[in-house]
Amino acid sequence: MSKSTRQVFICHADPEFQQTVRSALQRGFSCWTLADWRSLRETARDAAPTAVAIVDPCAESRDGNPCLELKTFLAEFSWLPVIAAVGGTPAQLDHLLTLGRWGVSEVIVRGMEDTPAGIRRAVRFAQGKVLQAVLEEILPAYLSGRVRRILFAAAEAIGSGGHAPDLAASLGVTETTVMRRCERLRLPPPRRVLAWVRVILAARLLDQPGRTSQSVASACGYATEAGLRRVLQNFLGMGVTELRSRGALDTAARAFLHELRGLREGGDEGAAGEPASAR
Repeated sequence: MSKSTRQVFICHADPEFQQTVRSALQRGFSCWTLADWRSLRETARDAAPTAVAIVDPCAESRDGNPCLELKTFLAEFSWLPVIAAVGGTPAQLDHLLTLGRWGVSEVIVRGMEDTPAGIRRAVRFAQGKVLQAVLEEILPAYLSGRVRRILFAAAEAIGSGGHAPDLAASLGVTETTVMRRCERLRLPPPRRVLAWVRVILAARLLDQPGRTSQSVASACGYATEAGLRRVLQNFLGMGVTELRSRGALDTAARAFLHELRGLREGGDEGAAGEPASAR
């Protein structure tokens, strides 16, 4: 399985700011500079699930307020985290409430937070919010915080390669420790947890109109479209067409939770945080 590329789409006209972002994200990221909202929309259609957009929220606005093109983009690409780079003037800071209502994930205040560390932090937080939101959408309330932390870390690890060492690094522990935690919490082994999270992210993309299976395979780090189809068959017992007809994310979520329930059968009440009444 190929390494996932962490794409960053820069839709901001200021060359100095563009270079600041590129300098901050030299390692582990692929930065694309896009001229306008139309270019951003076209590029986002085939974006990886770990992609992030950094935009000028007032680009192409005639009155200096956040433009409706941004609002439309956020509604159309709700799965793609968007970071708004705003000025530090009182007028621009007044826009923060509007941007939050529209669905912007993070904000970079220029002149204050546009340092290399600040930009990397904003990208990391924005990326994590959207990936975790996909899992929050499907995970039952009874799962413990410890289980959720591993699953959220697995989603984050997909962006940096999606392998067991990446998961361990995301949790700040060794691979052996991750293995023991998964055993104790009655989760699948780390490699299978990562594989499941990748399947769930792929299913999320397959539910998007206009997404080809080839673009989903590429976005999720599968070497080929055939590789994606093989994994879906192995994990879900069906191909792309049937999966889409049934609702890809719902189907993948049910299969994943079914496996978790199977692993917890016969376990004590603390396993994966599931109450006895739920078993």
